[in-house]
Parts: sequence; C-alpha cells; structure tokens
Amino acid sequence: MAGLGTKSKAAFRIEGGSVSGTGMASAAYPTTEAIADNEEVVLGSSDLLHFTSEGVEQEHSIEVAETLTGSPGASVSDRVSIMGGGAVEVSGMYDGMDALVACAMGYEHPGTSSSQQPVYTDGTAEIAGTATGGDGTTIVDSGNPFGSDDAQIGKFVRIKGSVARSGQVRRITDSTNSTLTVSDAWDVNPAASDGYEVSNEFTHVFELGKQMNDELWTDENSSYPTAGVGTASDQIIRRGTFAVDKGQSIWVWRSCYVNSMTLAAAAGSGLTGSFELIPFNMDKSSGSNSSSSTWNYNHGKSGANLFSPSENERAMFSDITFFRIAAYDSASGGALVSGDEYGISDFSISVNNNLQSDSQSSSSGVYRMEPTRGGRREVSGSFTVPRYDSDTFMDFLNNNTKLMAHIQFEGSTMATITRRFEIFLSSIVLTKGSVPVGGPEALSQSFDFTALVPAAQPYWSDGGPTQNVVAPRSEMVVRVRNQNPYQMFRDQNKEY
Repeated sequence: MAGLGTKSKAAFRIEGGSVSGTGMASAAYPTTEAIADNEEVVLGSSDLLHFTSEGVEQEHSIEVAETLTGSPGASVSDRVSIMGGGAVEVSGMYDGMDALVACAMGYEHPGTSSSQQPVYTDGTAEIAGTATGGDGTTIVDSGNPFGSDDAQIGKFVRIKGSVARSGQVRRITDSTNSTLTVSDAWDVNPAASDGYEVSNEFTHVFELGKQMNDELWTDENSSYPTAGVGTASDQIIRRGTFAVDKGQSIWVWRSCYVNSMTLAAAAGSGLTGSFELIPFNMDKSSGSNSSSSTWNYNHGKSGANLFSPSENERAMFSDITFFRIAAYDSASGGALVSGDEYGISDFSISVNNNLQSDSQSSSSGVYRMEPTRGGRREVSGSFTVPRYDSDTFMDFLNNNTKLMAHIQFEGSTMATITRRFEIFLSSIVLTKGSVPVGGPEALSQSFDFTALVPAAQPYWSDGGPTQNVVAPRSEMVVRVRNQNPYQMFRDQNKEY
C-alpha cells in the first residue's frame, strides 16, 4: 500500500562532508534554496535510523495587504516566513544513533595528528604494525600479519604516526596475508614506516559543546591537526541532512540542528531517543536524495557487511549493567564503585540546547537565521527506584548534595567484545522527590534532578571519560562502543 508508515525509512548525516556538499572548510548555513542544495549531503551507508515516528513540519506565514477599511488598493498576499521543526523518535540501538547524538551534544574530540577519535576499544587494535608500502587503494606489510585471504574484509584500517597521512580510515574490501585493499582511495598514499591499526570495535566520547552553530575547529580545540588530513579552515558542522522515504516521495530537511535530545528507558522496554530538529527548509524534489535504496546499517560503502541488522541490537532496559550515583568527587579518592549501585525501574534524561530559532534578518529573507544559543543549555531528568528501602535519596535532596551518576547499557557481542551505551552525569542535584502511598502495594521513590557545570574535572573511579571541553565543562558525557569508525564531525574518512 502506498504511503504506509511501516514501509517508511529515515536517514540522517552530518553536513559538510566530502561525499557531497561543500566540505568542512567552506560550509555555510543556508540563506537560500541554492545554498541549501549545496549543503545537502547524500545519505547512504551508516545513515539509516531505527526511527519509529517523525513529526517534522514546515510552516509558511502569509501577510495580506489590507487598508484600514478592509478593502486593499491592490489585492495581494505575501509569504513572509518559512520555518520548520519537529521531533524524530528512534529506538535506542548500539549502532545507528551516533550522528543524532553528536549533533545534540556538539563535540567529539578530534585527537592529534597521530591519534584521531574515535579510538579503538580499550586502546587496543586487533592488528597493529608498521607498513612497508602501499598505493592509492592498498597498504602493505611484508611481515604477513593479516592471515588467510579475505580474513580482514569488512574491518577498518587507520593510518597513524605521519602528519601528512595520519588519521585516514578506510573500509577493507579485500585482504591477503600482506596486503589490505581499501575503499575509497587514500587522500595521501601510505608509505613505508607509517603505523597502521586494523579493528572492528571503536569508542566515541561525546561532550556538550560550548556553542552549537558552525565554528572553526581551531577555535574549539587548539591542538587540532592543521597539516595532512586537516586544515586551519576546517569547521565543526553541528547540523545535518534528514530525510524520510514516505512511500510516495522522499522528503528532505536540510541543515537540521538538534535543539533537544531525550534519552529514556523503563522496565519491560528498551532505550528510546527523541530529537527535536530545527531544519532550514524542506525539499521534496531533491537531486541528491532521490532514492532510499542506499540507506542501510552498513558502515562501509563496499558491500562487505561485517554485521547483519539482527546483530545490531537494541539497548534494552535489561541491558543496564548498573546505575551508580554518589557524592561528587573531583579528587582521586574513589567514587562510583559497585557499592554505589541502585536498581531503578525507569529514567529519563534531557539535553535542551535552547537554540533561538525564530530570528530573521535582511540576509536570511523569509527563512530563519542560523540557530544559536538563545539561553543557557539545560540538562535535567528523573529516575524511579521501585522499592523504598532507605532515606538515602531524600537525604541527598534535603542536603542539596552534589552528586555524580553513571548509567551503563551493555549488550550485542561483536567479535570479542560487547557494545555499550553509557551516560555520565558529571554534577547533579536532586530537585524533587516523592514516596507516595497509593495503597497496599510496595512504595516507590521518584526523583527529578538538574545537572550543573562541574567546577573541576570529575573523577570517575571506574574508568570513565576525560573531559576535553573545559570552559564550560560538560554537565553530561555520552560514551558509545560500537562498529562506527568515523569521527562524526570530520570528513577525513570520506564518510563524514
């Protein structure tokens, strides 16, 4: 049946990449349809969302010319404003949410010329060594470390060490004992003495950015590599192209900012994500995205699929390995260990970027100006403890105790390690608590909280992430471990 919702597909990709679009160094928030056409990127592999619903709409405001008597001298109406927005709901999967989460948070550390984010899980690649040569689509190690023919197909190889070549990540499309063949071709060919790493497992750390509109990487990160695969004019682009195949046609919203993100889960269900988008405009006759056939779960463009959709499991509530909460610690005294674990029955955490989205100027015309912060960002949430066993949380509330919290989902094994989705709340205070008596059943405790900017780098005794944005520090950090090898705000990989 045409237009059936169960047959709809959605995809999202951060703009400014080199697959299409104008690139990181020259991207600009649109002010016209023509600029929006240039900024729109082609959606493809690794971009498919596990979406359950969307309600993005476009609103046109009309002004009618009238006289005081209600009889116009010239009967006319003018379109004075075109603005859109709405929510996208997705199932929380271990792979597939990175681009939306990145745009909601605003920052992923780019690393240095010898070490790019994302990092190989636990800092250890499956194979690491030194190249003895290579050309446009290969890298060679005459020490024969790659095993039997085809053993590495579908994995990723990254060059490291050389300023001119470091950081390039490519999908492996063919392999022999000594040679890896990749797609796309290298920007700069590998050479003898270049280090390399081969792996399938990667860790991303997303922090809250100081601002959300386009800015230079060098303004945000003073150690950003400006040689080889980076330049001093590279920008952080925190907006993306979002499209939905509705069965009849593909609707494409260009240059979407994520104004808010809500992550929630409850007993008996799975993790869900809700993202409020602020697009520049909508296009129903896109020349770049006229088909959804290339939207898939595969992070490679080669057709070598390392995992099937069934392996990319949803993060279920039963995957929560712990919810830890204790007093804030900025020293090395030890916090958030197994003794700080509590059983919860639900939680909800929201990031509100408070983007100003209704401003227009003479240069933006009938469209909105580029959204920017119109107020301070807000991180808040709630959780429920299903059994009233102690007054610990009420004491935290009454004493206005600064707390730290860590929620960890773990599941879906890939090769030798399991995927993870983690939320770190650096400094929070409880703002509301209740233990209502509703009858003869067991009493539960419900609490609301708000997050604060931590005064110092929080100490995570369980190996939590180090914050890189220090002014202001991030109230929340999201860390994921999955099969996505690409730094979400960079395009040195020919993916983003």
